Amino acid sequence: MSSGENCVWKRISAILFDGGTTGMKILALPIFLLVFAVIPYGIGYALFGKIRHGIATIGGFFFSLAIFETLMLLFHVTMGSLRAMTFLWCAICGSVSLYGWHMSKKDGVALCGKLEKPSDRVETMLCVAVLFLVALTTANAVWNTTYLNWDDQTYCANAVGSWYADLVNRTAPESGQLKEAFYDKKYVIAGWPIFSAVLAVLTDIHPAIIYRTILPLIEIPLAYFIIYQTLYNVLSGNIKKTLLSIVIVQVLIFQTAELSAGTSREWWFLVNTWSGKALSFNIMIPLILWLMFEIEDCNDEKRRKKLWRVQFVICFACCSIAASLFMTVPVTLAIWGSLYLIRTKRWKEFVDVCICALPTVICALWTLH
Repeated sequence: MSSGENCVWKRISAILFDGGTTGMKILALPIFLLVFAVIPYGIGYALFGKIRHGIATIGGFFFSLAIFETLMLLFHVTMGSLRAMTFLWCAICGSVSLYGWHMSKKDGVALCGKLEKPSDRVETMLCVAVLFLVALTTANAVWNTTYLNWDDQTYCANAVGSWYADLVNRTAPESGQLKEAFYDKKYVIAGWPIFSAVLAVLTDIHPAIIYRTILPLIEIPLAYFIIYQTLYNVLSGNIKKTLLSIVIVQVLIFQTAELSAGTSREWWFLVNTWSGKALSFNIMIPLILWLMFEIEDCNDEKRRKKLWRVQFVICFACCSIAASLFMTVPVTLAIWGSLYLIRTKRWKEFVDVCICALPTVICALWTLH
């Protein structure tokens, strides 16, 4: 076995078996499947019904993240137990999800739609190329990148400290000493690393491994899914053009990251996709823009109301990702919301735009206070 292969195997072994209870390590995959797919599907159906392109499931996950944000702030202030918070979060999200699954079964809704076969050989080749590049990007981020930065190290230390102390971000990342509530507002309110600590409680895998090694396996494919859906919308549903555009976008990401030396979102995407800033500009803002396109193209008022509810949940969840979104989300909604209202003349939906911006506006004012 080569040294490279040995290194990869050690990394996998550390994720699955080293430390803690071996049984919990083996159960990690089903737990991640529950957190990122099964429970979000049920929540999405319970709250939004069936919406194409998996939007309801995405909304379900970000609803669970919005609940996490609310509980995180509450337990942070009261010095509550991280493990108690995790149990309560699971109970709330699990209950809503069970109701959604029940309603889905009662309505006779198929879990997955039929996959469309590629129309010709060119489309097949483009699809294979896209999937290969996504897999390559993900594997590179998981096994071939090292990121040394004070900001990221602080976030990671917050996750690890919360896990060891069984508190919710109440210890100093440098010393482990107890801190007062909201000792650093932007690091406390945007508690994305604490979500890794919650997953660590559920799986018994070290939160640093979850934060920097496991989450990119989900984050990078999700980012490409959002890019695909946005381009699919812009290109009027032409799959072949969309796949070709994805390949071009991937090449541009590689080239920009190579030339920018850590100063662009593309570099963050390839090197430290787990960080809040990387998620902000590679997932959250593109996701908000995609939904604005979906809302604009939707002529069914009932479905459009569902999409606005999904948009609100996503914007609420942005509060837990990164403090940079406290300003970016309102500006994005102000620009694209204004263009949307001008183009569609749906003036009464100005209220929906404002409601979606409200959570991050409150966080921005709170942070600046």
